Amino acid sequence: PTAEKPVDTGIVSLDEEECRSILRQQRLCVLSMTDGDAPYAVPLFYGFDGESIWLGIAEGRKTLLLDRNSRLCLSVIDLGPGDAWRSVLVTGRATWVTDPEQRSRGIQVLMQHNRRPDRPVTQSTQPRRRHSGGRILLVADAVITGRAMRQVLE
Repeated sequence: PTAEKPVDTGIVSLDEEECRSILRQQRLCVLSMTDGDAPYAVPLFYGFDGESIWLGIAEGRKTLLLDRNSRLCLSVIDLGPGDAWRSVLVTGRATWVTDPEQRSRGIQVLMQHNRRPDRPVTQSTQPRRRHSGGRILLVADAVITGRAMRQVLE
């Protein structure tokens, strides 16, 4: 018998629920912004509560750029077997969270979403408080889309 081999079925669009499922499963995104005419993109962890996307961002180039132009794009990738992949793009606006209750909610979402089940929370694994005064960002006016390269076995 011959071994089955994967066959590309082409790139397809994902529905909203599949996009949200990927956002729930993954933890790392690439945040893209503009620095004048130049693109600027950095990887960072995000939080997703099923509806909203939250980011914790230390003061620096990212906050300066988002203060100048709040438009952003997040890209999340889920690799599958072989050459299969799924990706989600989230476009929207950065809104800085200053209300103490909403900020606390954002921090809670970030911590819950990024808690790894293979690492129990102990004193040594609890997140350390940043002394740099990072900001909490909520993605407003989010538009979520997704695509995938699916494979089937022949």
